Amino acid sequence: MSSITEDEMDDIKERYELFDKKGDGKVDAAQILDVLRACGLNPMATEVEKVVKESNLEGTRVELAVFCGIYEQVARQPGQVTFEDCVEAFKTFDRDNTGQMSSAELRQLLVNIGDTLTDAQADVIVGPHEDSEKGTIGYVQLIKSLMGSGKK
Repeated sequence: MSSITEDEMDDIKERYELFDKKGDGKVDAAQILDVLRACGLNPMATEVEKVVKESNLEGTRVELAVFCGIYEQVARQPGQVTFEDCVEAFKTFDRDNTGQMSSAELRQLLVNIGDTLTDAQADVIVGPHEDSEKGTIGYVQLIKSLMGSGKK
């Protein structure tokens, strides 16, 4: 039985359709992580890769109903990150309790820990929020920007 509400389903379908480049009502299995993130979830790439592999979906195109099953599975997993979790994590790097952290330190974290990014990808995330004179970044606004105004 699906735990997805009608409003959530409309939201999921709208985002899912953005990734359907062929117009056949399906997305490439390789895009599942991107669609999940567009829908407001924040899973690790390795978690999604595992689900795709275990479901024998690698190299296939996935229908909306199958995607919704994966969505529910990921959403139910413990450890889904919230806005508050992110703020608490960033406070670790806010030595002066100012709401700011070193932008260089953030770049280093982004390219070396977890789902690692390239230097260019890190710059895309950090750049718009960076105070280049001080070499800091306001992490609350950064988190709001990254998580969007939708789900937290």
